[in-house]
Amino acid sequence: MSFITNRAAVDGLLRSGIGLETTILFAREGAAVLMADISEPALDKALSKVHSILSNTPRVETFKCDVSKESDIEAMVKYLDDWGGVDIMFNNAGIMQ
Repeated sequence: MSFITNRAAVDGLLRSGIGLETTILFAREGAAVLMADISEPALDKALSKVHSILSNTPRVETFKCDVSKESDIEAMVKYLDDWGGVDIMFNNAGIMQ
């Protein structure tokens, strides 16, 4: 059993290799993962890839979120309340100005 088994993890920015591979690693180790990205098509593609690689995944869900908008972050936190909170946060997103 891994130290992240049965933990809730949030992974941001899924269109890059690092974010997607982190989701796969977390899920493979037994964590429930919420994948967050600004692009719904990127989230759909990432979720399909996770399911194609891992046949027996724990809870893996997606959430459209623009990290530059406080209201989007608040909505994601509210969504995560049903998960009982977050144990691991991996932010792979950046904001360019």
